[in-house]
Order: sequence, then structure tokens, then C-alpha cells
Amino acid sequence: MKKITPFHVAVPVYDLQEARTFYREVLGCEEGRSSDAWVDFDLYGHQWVIHLKPRPANAEGLHSNPVDGHDVPVPHYGVVLEWDQWHDLEQRLRQRGIRFVISTDAHSISDLDNVDFGVAMARRGGVRRAEVLNALSLEAFAAAVHP
Repeated sequence: MKKITPFHVAVPVYDLQEARTFYREVLGCEEGRSSDAWVDFDLYGHQWVIHLKPRPANAEGLHSNPVDGHDVPVPHYGVVLEWDQWHDLEQRLRQRGIRFVISTDAHSISDLDNVDFGVAMARRGGVRRAEVLNALSLEAFAAAVHP
């Protein structure tokens, strides 16, 4: 993979400790400097900072913008991993019982066939059908998202 220049991103979180646990223990990010209001992490070589943002009393749902005729949630982020990094993350997620979701990343109806690519990448990555939330039966899906 081509060497990339690290970037800095600061994101708001409503619960600093919950987010800190997720990034450190689930994603395996090394923690850097911190205060009572923010925490720095090394997210695959990038500086990822979570900042405490109190939840407003009249909190709205997620914001989205139209992209190719579909609402895309804002913000959203992703990271591109080498296969060995993926397998390390995959094991951490499995150990915690976290299920996977295969997305089409479709921004239009014509892109829905991209799910085949998602399925192929999941198979290549060793993900089994029983571990994919959106491959469960309706009853199993309902039980998984509303235990």
C-alpha cells in the first residue's frame, strides 16, 4: 500500500468513557494525550481525537445530505486496512461478539448490486454468514438488535 500522510480528525462524542473504551479496547487504538474533555488516539497512524459534547436536551437524529439521490449520514468515516491489520481487528470484534454488516455503499438504486462485492470481501476476510447481522433471518435480526 502507498505510504500516506497522517491526518488529524476531531469528532464529538456524548460519552467520553464509552467512546474511549471502544477506540482503545475494541479497535485497539493506542491512547495518547487526554484531558477531562478529550482523548487522542492513534487510529492506524492517524490522529483521531474524541471531544466530549454534552447531549442537547432536544437532540435531533443523524444529519444526512443527498448524494446521488440518497441520504448519506454525516459524519461518517472509514479506514483502509492491510489484510494483517484487518485480521487483527476481525479477531478483536469476534472476541467481543460484535457482528458484521455487509454494505453496498450504494448512493443510487443502480449501485445496489455492489452487495456482491461486499459479500466477496467478507468471504475473503473470513467472515461467516452467521456473523453478518444483515444475513440473519428476520426473527434472528430482531433478537440481535433488540435483545
